[in-house]
Formats: sequence, C-alpha cells, structure tokens
Amino acid sequence: MQCLSVSPSSHPSASRVALAHRTGVASSAAHGCGLSKVQTMYRTETPETHRRYWRKNRIVIAVLLLIWLIATFGVSYFARSLNFKFFGWPFSFWMGAQGALGVYCLIIGFYAWYMNRLDIEHGVEEEPE
Repeated sequence: MQCLSVSPSSHPSASRVALAHRTGVASSAAHGCGLSKVQTMYRTETPETHRRYWRKNRIVIAVLLLIWLIATFGVSYFARSLNFKFFGWPFSFWMGAQGALGVYCLIIGFYAWYMNRLDIEHGVEEEPE
C-alpha cells in the first residue's frame, strides 16, 4: 500500500492523517505510513475540540507560571515584610532554601496529572508500550 501525503500543517503528520481519514484509508494503513496510534487519533479531533484543548492548556500554563512567579520573585521581593516564623525559621529564608523547590515539584506534578487527564478527555492520550 502506498502512503499519501500533502504539505505539512501545524502537526507534523496531521495532513497525512486528515488525508487518510478523507480517503477512507484504515488506521492500520496509517500505521504502515509511519504514523503511531496516537497520531492517528488526531483524525477524530475536530478543529473546535482542538481549540478547546489548547485553550485549556494555555490557561493552566498561565496559572502555573503565575504561581512560579510568586514563589520565585514575590517571596524574594517581599522578604522583609514576610518576617514571621515558619517551622522555626523566618518564612523568607525557608521559602528560599526549601519552599520554592517544593512549589516547583508540585507545579510539575500537577501539570503532568492535568495534561494526562486532558489528553484522555480529548482522545489524544498515549498508549502504554
């Protein structure tokens, strides 16, 4: 079977998937063209669901970057006014030494969890190998 392709779009293989979908080529044929199962799932995604997916993604990124900004620069900027004891140390010292690293780990963990959930919701999740 021969693979059909057209010029690339925003996703590297979206044009091949769209063409395979329009021409009725089965997903197994798409796999033969070098497309993974995840990439063939893009054919079921409409432009509206694609926009909703990226809109939700951009919102969560903006919120997490705001949290990162506050944990990194906000605490440092207001260090003198945040002079209260936290676990026996001044809060600004504790945030600089350990708290910010904990916040960064929570940001990464939350983003991974949220994106896995969002991928499942929109049908573009990765399949375990």
